[in-house]
Parts: sequence; C-alpha cells; structure tokens
Amino acid sequence: MRSAIPSFFALLVSILLLGGFTVEDSLTELTAKFNSFNEAFPQNKLVVSFHQPAYAPGDTAFFRATLLHEDLLPVKGRQIGYLVLLDADGNEIIRDSFVIKDGIAGNQTIIPSSLAGGIYQLVAYTDWMKNFSSKMYFTSLLHISGDNYFEVTTDAPVQIELFPEGGNLITGLTTQVVAKATRDGMPVMAQGRIIDSEGNEVIRFNCGTTGLAKFELTPENALAYTLETLPGGTKSAIEVQDEGINIQVSKSEGLMKATLHRKSKTVRSEGIYVVLTSQGKIRYASTINIKGEEPSTVLIPLKNIPVGIAQLFLFDNKFNELASRLSYIEHEGKQIDIQLKDKNVATRSEVTFEISIKDDFGSVNPSNIFVNGYVADLFREANDVDFTEQILVASDLPDSYSFLEKVDIKTEEGQLALDEYLMTKKWERFDWDEILSNKRKPPEYKAKDILTYDGVATFSETGKPVPDSTLVIFFLQQKIFGYEVYTTDKGKFNWPVFFDFYGNENVMHSLEFRGKTLFNTSVELMRDSLGGFRAPTVRPSPIKDPYYSFSTLAKVSNTSYTYSWEKVKNDIINTNPNAAIEDELNGADFKVTVEDYVVFPTIEDLMREIVRFVQNKKVAGKPTLRVLSSDSNRPITGDPLYVVDGIATKNTDFILKMNPGDIAVIKVVNNINKLRNLGSISKNGVIFFQTKVSNMGALIPTDDILHLRGLNKPIAYNAGTKNQPLRTPLLKSSLYWNFQPALNERGIIGDKFYTPDNTGTIKLRVHGITTDGIPFEKTEDINVSFIKASN
Repeated sequence: MRSAIPSFFALLVSILLLGGFTVEDSLTELTAKFNSFNEAFPQNKLVVSFHQPAYAPGDTAFFRATLLHEDLLPVKGRQIGYLVLLDADGNEIIRDSFVIKDGIAGNQTIIPSSLAGGIYQLVAYTDWMKNFSSKMYFTSLLHISGDNYFEVTTDAPVQIELFPEGGNLITGLTTQVVAKATRDGMPVMAQGRIIDSEGNEVIRFNCGTTGLAKFELTPENALAYTLETLPGGTKSAIEVQDEGINIQVSKSEGLMKATLHRKSKTVRSEGIYVVLTSQGKIRYASTINIKGEEPSTVLIPLKNIPVGIAQLFLFDNKFNELASRLSYIEHEGKQIDIQLKDKNVATRSEVTFEISIKDDFGSVNPSNIFVNGYVADLFREANDVDFTEQILVASDLPDSYSFLEKVDIKTEEGQLALDEYLMTKKWERFDWDEILSNKRKPPEYKAKDILTYDGVATFSETGKPVPDSTLVIFFLQQKIFGYEVYTTDKGKFNWPVFFDFYGNENVMHSLEFRGKTLFNTSVELMRDSLGGFRAPTVRPSPIKDPYYSFSTLAKVSNTSYTYSWEKVKNDIINTNPNAAIEDELNGADFKVTVEDYVVFPTIEDLMREIVRFVQNKKVAGKPTLRVLSSDSNRPITGDPLYVVDGIATKNTDFILKMNPGDIAVIKVVNNINKLRNLGSISKNGVIFFQTKVSNMGALIPTDDILHLRGLNKPIAYNAGTKNQPLRTPLLKSSLYWNFQPALNERGIIGDKFYTPDNTGTIKLRVHGITTDGIPFEKTEDINVSFIKASN
C-alpha cells in the first residue's frame, strides 16, 4: 500500500505538467483579492431547526438557531436574530426577535390559535446578513396542520428551462444538459422536447418528481433549436454559441475530474485559469493551456476540500468567467453513537440514553449538539429537511427547500439527483466582478447585539419631516425607562435600545426642538422589507392529517383533567396602577383624594381649587397645565407628563376632557431631583391620576404611543416527570427537546425522558457540528406500546 502512494503523486504531477499548469502571479493576486473581500464581507449562515416537523394552531414551536461562518464555525459574541412567518400574500403572521450567543439560540414562537392550516414561508436573518442578497436568508416551509394535509396549487403554467453543464451550449460539442420543470417556482413532473429548425424532434424527455431530467445534447451547425413544453405548452428558443468552452465534471477515487472542451475559430493555445472555492476560501487554483480543440483534463484532489458545495470556475487570461459548475463534496461522516437502555418500551415509562460523537481515531469529539424526540407516526416524513441538508445545501442555495423535501442526499439516488440540481444553480454568495474590481462599498449594516429601530418623525397634518436635530424622547411604560435620540436629515433617526425588554411594550414618544415641545407630530418605525418572500398557495389534499386530530384531542384532554384550587390569601393587594412609576420617582410630593371634596364641573376647576403645585395656563390661546418647580431658580415651562392608571401620555387635551367624577386620587411630583429619574420625559413634572374607571388608561388616544414587541424571552421546554397522575391522560407529540445539552466528564451526553399514553415510534434525533466544522446527524427509533397493568 505504501508503494502506491508515491506512484499516485508521480502520475498526478505528470498530468499537471502535461496539461501545462504553471504558477502565475495573477493567481496569487486573485487569491489575495478573494481573501481581502471575504475579510471585509464575511458571510454567515443562519439555520433554524424546530423540535418537531409540523405544528397546529395554538402550539408552541420551540426552535434552535445556529449562526455560522462559511467554514461552519460558530459566530462568536452576541447578535440579534429575526424570525418571520409569512402567508401566501406575503403578509407577516409572526415577527420575533431573539438573542444569539456564540452562534447558538434556543427560543420559541407561538403559532396563533386563529391561524388557518396551510403551508407558510419561514424567513430568518440577522442585521449583518442584510449586507448581502436576501436570497441568502434562511428560508423554509412551516407546515401548520388542518383536518387534511395540504398540497401546493397554482394556475401558473408549467415552465421548463434548460441548463447546460458549465453554462454553455456550443455547436459541435456534446454537453450534459438538465431540464428543470417548475410551476410557480415549485418542481413538478412534466414532459418536454427539443426540436430543430427543420422540424425534427431531437430529444423528448420526462422531468420526474424533482422536476429534473438529464440528457446529452450536441447542437449542429446552421440549425436553431426550440424547447417545447408538452402537450401544447410554451415554446422558447435555445441559446447556442458558435465558440466557447464547456466542462464536464465527475468525481471518483478522491479526485474531481474536470474535462474542458473548446470550440474556437483559432488553433492557437489559450491559457485558462481553473479556480475552485469552498466555504469562503480558494481551495485550488492553477492554469492550463488548451491547444486547439482537443479536450483537456484537470484532476483536483478532494481530500482537503471540506464537505458541502464547491464552486469550480474557468476564467480567461483577463479573468472573464468562461464557465462554472457547482459540485457537492462528500466525506465520511463522524461516528455517532446513541446508546439506549431499551428500544422497546411501554407507555408511562422511562427512556434513558447516552450520546457520543467520535473522531476518526475513536476518541470523543466535543461537539455543538442539540437533541429532539417526537412521535413520528403523527407526521409525514416528507415535511422534514434535516439539519445537515439545511447546513450544507439549503443555506447556500436559494429556493432549494422544495427540492430537498423530495430527496435524501445521504443515498446514492439522492446524490445523483443533487448533482443534477446543482447544474441548474449559480453561486450567489459572491460576484467575481465585485471581487476583482474592488468597487464594493463598505458594509451598510453592522452586526447588532441589541434591538435597534430606524424611524422617521414628521408633522401629522402636512407629512413634512421635523427639523434636523429634533429631540425624540421614548418612554417604555412597562419597563419604566426612557431613551433620547436626535433626528438627522429629513426627520430620520436611529434608536438603539441598550437594555433588553421582552414581549409587548407600549412606548410613548414626545418631540422637542430647541427646548420646546412639538405638537401634532407622528413617529413611524421602519421595518425590514421582505417583499420577495411569500408562501405557496395551497389547498387541502384528500389525505387526513393525523397530527391535527391528535393535537385537538390532546389539548382538550390535557386541559379537561387539570384541576386548580384557589387558595385564599390575606395579602394586601396593591390597587394603585401607578405604583411602579411612582416608585421610580421615589414617591409623590403631593396627594389629594378627590372624593373628599365636592364634585367639580371640569378638570381645570378641580386643579385650580384642590391640587397644589399645578397651575392652569393658556398658551397661544389654548388651555394647558403647568407644574410648579420645587426650585424657583429652575422654572418648568412645558406640559407635564400625565400617568392615567399606569399609562403615560402628554395629551393635555385628553386630560382636560376627563370627567372629574371618575377620578379617585391625584398625585404630583415637582421635585427637580426626583424628576431626573425618568430623564427628559418627566422634566416638566408628573401628574398621576388614579381613576374609578377600570379601563380609563385604555381610552387615551394613541397618537403618541407605539406598540412594540421586544425580544422573545426563552421559556423552558417541559418534558414532564415520572410522577404524572395516572388518572390524568398524558398525550404528547414531542417528548424531548434540548437545544444545547451539557457534556459530562466523559464528553458524553446522558439524559432521560418519559413516554406518554399514546403509542407509536419515537424518533430520537441528534444533530450538531463538531468543533472543526463538520455537521452530523443520527436517528434512533424507540417503539412505544401499551402494556396492560396486571391485577
């Protein structure tokens, strides 16, 4: 065996020398520009994995987000990720923000209980990813169960396209061609043919379930060719070149073999640059001299090319791209061992497992792992595109999800189908013209580790922007925290939220210019455009969806047998809705109980007669209120902040129109030192109103209120315990979920879960990436059956 190695490399060197390979400064320059581009614009992959294949309305969908560099190593630090669910019209159903730490996030989204069953488009991205094409965002289809499964439907005609290998179809050269049939972007089975200008049928082909068909085509001189969709479909001319280069790629015995064929009017030799890239690096670069029209062969060792999609490019001596070809590189995977105490278990029993990942030498390889377990009988397997397919294919190829649903790339048949599919795709992560010209602008978006909002402030009546350097004050009412930013040109502003807030938040805003409040203004926050994304149009299929009926039964059963007993508490209930904001200001400086006095006809009368530190004034003929400062040297000149039953506003008109009979307590804060606690929003004093009306705060006009959703706060997955009441039904579709399990001292993951009352096959799935960037996945089945208890 040892003697074969030198002879192999001797043969390889001979091939390279005979092919005319040389080392040139231009290739060194190309590599330097490529590396410089990737250092300035490092691209990321974001993959979202869910804890089960499909969901029903009202479900909690737990997910893990994995953020990686192109070399599949985790992106260090903290970033904000966005998860969006869209319908067939492109409307946003869900938009969640979540924190990613060191490339990993565990979170969840709630499927609205009112959402109709169907197939929805899922999109996930980070701010840094906005510097590149939105096609590189994570996308997948999320199946929401209904009575029946759903199938894609469209009135769009079948469209067939031809993709010659390498991109060129040249007269006189035999070329491998893939026909791709789609309907509204989705692969479909279809038939087509190619006819020449003399009416002869050159070839007839059938596109299978993947929408693909592969065949050879040799265009002849002086003939034109037409692609026709059968029966009686569209016709389109086929582009054929008189000169050029085509390429044929194959892989065997650890080598990629690329055969180049040239058709040219000249017989002189031509230098061709051959460049292969993978995971953001140039893995191979050389030159070859093509003499005449004789084929030339390049052999590229695959040993040091990482698993995933590699990109082979041919350039002329001026680095104009002549041909390109994507190819999937596969290496032997890691050894994944899942040890189960028992693969056949009863309902309501314990399942214990151990997981280890080993390297080529059998040693434990520390890895980035997540584990889920679900009842497979409830889900259609076609819904599932696994983790390795997402990492290695879907994250790099836009619109590949519908193809991956139909194949298993771990099989030989799946590999052949994938190779055909890759012939139809172009690499879109970078553009050689941008790399070689060095003309790309600096990144517009930075990776963000906090929520940040871009917006514009305008005058409500005219729509014109407020003046530059207008102060925009935001007050988060639940979090009781204020922010201040200034507008730039045309009323634009950027608002970084330095402290995390979770869930829904009502944010009051106020605008000031040169110390004076601007009235009748509007603030609008910008939202990322996802106009290019929408879900497919679907209709119910004739096949019943077992998960929908199961989830409906489980929700009724699991809630019907839940009992709760109210325990009488003697604790004093705080009935003051303003208490939180009052505490932030260290208490009020004045308090009056309104019902201790006679009823006043107006708020102005009430304030004038019984509320200290508040004056009625008129500004430009309009009535308003002023709080008297505790410091005579620092008078207050603007409208105060009002807090009505816990809701803050600066709407003096609403306050003056309130019914004095509805008010129970009024409090005032005028101490200058206290008012600093809330920032500029409270600098003109604060007046608290506690009313007798339960929803008074909700009646405040929302002209100065923004309804925001902050970060999604992760919640713990409840796997259940062994001590579930036997008389309470336990119906579950998901049994286990751990997005980041800990390794024990042996480098092994060990854990357990408990089976429910429903029987079937549980799929225990392990997914992850090794510390050296190799993705892996393995599944073990556990059979759950009902065993009747003995008397």
